[in-house]
Amino acid sequence: VLQALAINGGRMTPSKIAEWTFKERHNITTLVERLKREGLVKAERSNKDKRFVNVILTAKGRRVLKQATPVAREIIDQVMLSISQGDAVLLEKSLRVLRQNAHSSIEQLAKLSRPQAG
Repeated sequence: VLQALAINGGRMTPSKIAEWTFKERHNITTLVERLKREGLVKAERSNKDKRFVNVILTAKGRRVLKQATPVAREIIDQVMLSISQGDAVLLEKSLRVLRQNAHSSIEQLAKLSRPQAG
């Protein structure tokens, strides 16, 4: 969640976080509540529509993410030791394409599910 927020300008709705992380919306709500208690994110009502909430990455959240990133990278590097560099590059490229395709599909479905103005 912290990474998704950082990549997307530090502010997202819980629904967008769910799309980005491929998690169910109710799981994101629970996770955001825990992150709020830890001071890593805060939630604010949208200025445009008070029914919506924006989850905002705090300075503490940015610090924790910055500290966690090298640890996560080290874990990934250890897991990838048994894979050749060429296979690792191919895997990373394939995963990137799958992620982009999944996000595109989600966006298309979201557009199709919106009521048409008419």
